[in-house]
Amino acid sequence: MKKNLLIIQWDGPYFLFETLQVLEKSRASLKGFSITILATKSSIEKLQGHVHTNEHTLTSDIIPILNHQFDMSFNLSMDESSWITHEKINSKIKIGPHVKDGELAVPDLWSTFLLTVKSGAPFLTFHLQDIYKNILGIKAQPQMSSQASHIREIILGRFAEAYVDHSQMENLKKLIAGAYPQVTLKNVSEVDLVSDFTHSLYIGPADLDAVKLCEAGARGIFIGRQFQGLNLIPYGPQNFIISTKSEKVENTKLMGIISSIINRASLDLSTNYSLYKTDIDTFGVFIKSLNASDTSYPFYQCHVVLWNFLLNLLDINLDIASCGKEQLEVLKNHHHAVSKLLRLHDYALSSIDTIYLQTKSASSEADVIEGHLKNLKEIDGIMAQLAESHPFIRPFLDFYRIRRGQNDGSTLNEKTQNTFITYTEEHHALSALNELFSVTLRKNEASILR
Repeated sequence: MKKNLLIIQWDGPYFLFETLQVLEKSRASLKGFSITILATKSSIEKLQGHVHTNEHTLTSDIIPILNHQFDMSFNLSMDESSWITHEKINSKIKIGPHVKDGELAVPDLWSTFLLTVKSGAPFLTFHLQDIYKNILGIKAQPQMSSQASHIREIILGRFAEAYVDHSQMENLKKLIAGAYPQVTLKNVSEVDLVSDFTHSLYIGPADLDAVKLCEAGARGIFIGRQFQGLNLIPYGPQNFIISTKSEKVENTKLMGIISSIINRASLDLSTNYSLYKTDIDTFGVFIKSLNASDTSYPFYQCHVVLWNFLLNLLDINLDIASCGKEQLEVLKNHHHAVSKLLRLHDYALSSIDTIYLQTKSASSEADVIEGHLKNLKEIDGIMAQLAESHPFIRPFLDFYRIRRGQNDGSTLNEKTQNTFITYTEEHHALSALNELFSVTLRKNEASILR
């Protein structure tokens, strides 16, 4: 008999699409489950005709859901209204955010990580499909790098004026048509998004249409003004990402990259654009820098390494990125901030230890306990300020702030012990982040001196 599994996904059509892709690709792992996905009506309508739901039930009607019993329920949504809904679900096991006794409960690490994205992460470190697979407990399947297909069709995305002038776009079409008359040229609005795009190349901004195209087989050149990690980047290897570093797209620069991909030649990496390529590792999809990267890319590498250890206990080896002067200055600034945070943690751990000893003492002093509780509150306030001013540290501080909120102790003594453990874990994580920053700085500064 199949077990009943509920997935709540209220974050919009892009997030629902990626959730459905995970289920479609993991049918073998989920064959013992009867799956229901609770999504918003607008998201379901947006994806109508673009996804296959033969293996599960997709609904926006919450009434029958509330009257049904599930063996397991998963909340993949960052929408706060879903937390209360998840509380009302009748399920034996609840994974993901839900309200419990009036407080936010997030029992698993990967759901906690997902909430750091909601809090304002500077980039998406892991692909949504990899995040969802880990929350659902689906084991990663080995993926083979597919051979690049011969390009017969180029599909241009919806470029906003912020990316390229209208005249530049018309000129780009002429350049492509002149250089490759055998290649069909289309706008994304002209294609059927449920077709086979194995021989297609998409060129444009990263958006939901681009994700649909690439899931149907297309390769992609995704153009943005800055590095956003894996946000709206399709799953899989062989996709290219261009960051113009806040400049508008220039046809001559873009044409050189397009030609290299069509001709299966080496890319010219001398452009002042930052070029990246997606690849697959044991933990999932990641982004490799091909030339001088954006300011945020060295931090992305540090995040990939540290988050993999914190969430999966995996040791990931990535080549240290070569940094420019601006990148080194930002790294030094964040390195200094982490050093401050480590000193604050030393104060916090001292206060927690004092509170713990007081709770064990027969002659405990209430004013001493109150004073150290005040210290902890002040330390949390300073850490929150550092999180606001240092975006590349913030996800880790948000992660452990949420973890501290999961303190289930029933007495002050138990709560103090649990708080000490969480602060200690955070201290170790920040020490590791500090070392990753130090290694990157040392290697780059040594290269400059040579």
